[in-house]
Amino acid sequence: DRLRSDEIIAWSPDRFNDNFGNHIKSLIAQSKPDIIFITGDMVYGSFDDSGEAFMWFVDLMESFGIPWAPVFGNHENESKMGADWQCDQLEKSEYCLFLQRSLTGNGNYTVGIEQGGKLTRVFFMLDSNGCGAASSESMANGHTNTGVGFGADQIKWYTKVASEISKESPETKLSMAFHIQLSVFGKAFAKYGTDGSSSHVHIDQLDDKGEGDFGYVGAAMKSPWDGSGSVWNGIKELGFDSVFVGHEHAN
Repeated sequence: DRLRSDEIIAWSPDRFNDNFGNHIKSLIAQSKPDIIFITGDMVYGSFDDSGEAFMWFVDLMESFGIPWAPVFGNHENESKMGADWQCDQLEKSEYCLFLQRSLTGNGNYTVGIEQGGKLTRVFFMLDSNGCGAASSESMANGHTNTGVGFGADQIKWYTKVASEISKESPETKLSMAFHIQLSVFGKAFAKYGTDGSSSHVHIDQLDDKGEGDFGYVGAAMKSPWDGSGSVWNGIKELGFDSVFVGHEHAN
């Protein structure tokens, strides 16, 4: 009842390839990646109570024969199939690196990148939670969280593991990937005179200092979190040099 009759046809499963699958296939063919990271919202769960769309996406990613590492966004958990079922499909897929832990949220795992026999980088793949419409089937596992942001146990876990890596392998770089962006991302907007509410701002055209910044601001940021900056500052203190997020449709 949320879709018009024409939308039901336009977004039906038999149009997945035309709508986005073929674009992904083309991108993979051109870029030939060694690994693929997915920053959440693999599926719009409230429209996927059968799990058909989720499995279509898993099968698509598996078809490339390339290791891929996804995190949960704020929509997967809406499906009546439940988060545990979704996690099980990811874990048993041949090329998917996903690992379910009983920390807050779903997932929370690391991916190590080895080059020339050395561990050059570790990605921490985290659930930023925030699925306000999570199904009862997803909530049943006891750690699916409707609030936005990391749980205290998630922070304790990545702090411990990141500290151990830095101690044992100081040259190894650290990255983090999750779905919903921290409020500090707004500083990137403010640097170019917009709070994110101004649309059609091309940052690369405003980079008069030649710093190489680029991007497009099309709308205000969606549900940013960590307003105090405590998570951001903690990540920096641990030595993380990069953060990858999703969620923003227009920025």
